[in-house]
Amino acid sequence: MAANTKIVYGYVEKATLVDKGMVLSAKLDTGAKSASLSAININEIVQNGKTYLHFTVLGKKEQMEFTAEYLGKVKIKARAGENQSPQNKIASIRRPVVLMTVQIGDKIRKIPVNLTNRKRFNYPLLLGRDAIIAFDGLIDPSHAFLIKSQQVKENEVK
Repeated sequence: MAANTKIVYGYVEKATLVDKGMVLSAKLDTGAKSASLSAININEIVQNGKTYLHFTVLGKKEQMEFTAEYLGKVKIKARAGENQSPQNKIASIRRPVVLMTVQIGDKIRKIPVNLTNRKRFNYPLLLGRDAIIAFDGLIDPSHAFLIKSQQVKENEVK
């Protein structure tokens, strides 16, 4: 595939969290900058001087435990109803960020993902502009699930 060739994705695609093979529906959202994953029970672990987060990913039908490299915190504009100030202004919040290996179709990428409880949303994984760019993507909002799922192959992570 040529360097400038883009892949057309639907506004929702199946994404696999490669480390455990967990398949989630992901909303591809050009209005968001970063990726966000539905997670609870987030705990910090330090091993050999490196910091990791252990957390539970909330899928629609299953939950799965993960441990991933902690990258720090990211400042996010809070969603409506989340962390509002007394003056009813939407405040910024800080979320933990981990590095996750994600697959869509035959593309596998390591991307930073912030962790938050997305249980009340339709999709447990949101991929914003940074992730869409990493996946060489263009979004067709009139379609969902344009990409066929494929098995992870060794040495394909970019």
